[in-house]
Amino acid sequence: HPARIFLSPESSGVVSLLLLFVFIGGFETGPGTLFWIVCSEVLPAKVTAIGFSLINAAQCSFSLATTFLFPILDEVLGTKVFYLFGVPGILVFFYLWLCMPETRGKSKDAITQDMLQGRWVHLW
Repeated sequence: HPARIFLSPESSGVVSLLLLFVFIGGFETGPGTLFWIVCSEVLPAKVTAIGFSLINAAQCSFSLATTFLFPILDEVLGTKVFYLFGVPGILVFFYLWLCMPETRGKSKDAITQDMLQGRWVHLW
């Protein structure tokens, strides 16, 4: 088991549990709930219902995959499994920070126009 090279079995279990709490807390305060806000503010009114359905189905699929894959990956990777889930979380944070449009004080039509004209990415 790779994690046991650096940690005792007891320490490895504690570290895994703490990192699991960090993962769950980070997900539930970030991407786990953020898609509801993004859908309601960013998607045009014509596709909001379809967008909610598709994004909710995708989120449920990823949650199901995480639930079933985590024990297998934990057995193979040890505590390094959290990098596998943490790195995409960090990438999503930066994507949302840099690429999602500012919606404060704008109508849905104005947000849609900004997105169609490519003015929603903060990088340029």
